Amino acid sequence: MSVVEDTLLVIGFQRVATGWHLRAPLHDGYLQLDCTRGLNPRCAEVYTVSGMLATPRILAQPVIEIPIDCEVPEHVYGYLALGLRSYRQLLIAANVSWFEYGEHQIDELPFMVERRRQAALYDARPQCSVDRQWFNIARQKLRETASLLKESSVESPVHVYFTGELLRFTTDLNIVDCPAQGDRWPQTAIASLWLLEHFPRRFMNEVVTVSIWDGDLIIEKTRFPLIGFGDDPQ
Repeated sequence: MSVVEDTLLVIGFQRVATGWHLRAPLHDGYLQLDCTRGLNPRCAEVYTVSGMLATPRILAQPVIEIPIDCEVPEHVYGYLALGLRSYRQLLIAANVSWFEYGEHQIDELPFMVERRRQAALYDARPQCSVDRQWFNIARQKLRETASLLKESSVESPVHVYFTGELLRFTTDLNIVDCPAQGDRWPQTAIASLWLLEHFPRRFMNEVVTVSIWDGDLIIEKTRFPLIGFGDDPQ
């Protein structure tokens, strides 16, 4: 048997012809769950736990998916608790011990760990803040640069770099600087001329955030695909 199946039996599920079955008493009600193994709507093989939670005031039909590749029992407890936490007060009042234990495992579920990792990477992404007035001044220069480069048929990439004091746009034609605040970027972002040609015409906020994330240069809410990265010019 798998880790999931072993853990279900430890929790109190009974093996039945169609899978696994659990019935737990609640105050003035009950929780009944059935588990089967099969394909979900996304054609991924999972254990699907579904059933009914019934009290005089509540009638719910929870559906929980547990990956078949759970490596440790704690993850099984965590997935069950995550799927039932909308009914936490009822389950705690009924002393459903496996739910209480599972609550402590939710943060250690693989997707939760990955979510925290991604959040940490996002917080650490290269970024800086530019007062809107400076971008309004720079925008005209950047668009003029784009026009001159197109007229000369020069395929110049746009190097974008934050020195710790200046957000710098560098092309084969010129350099346009904007005063900015933040931590110096570890490398240069390289974009195509499309960045200058479609530079935002207006900004919603007084302070505009410029950042690099997921292969894009993001100016406020506008994303510009990057074609590469360069070394720290300093």
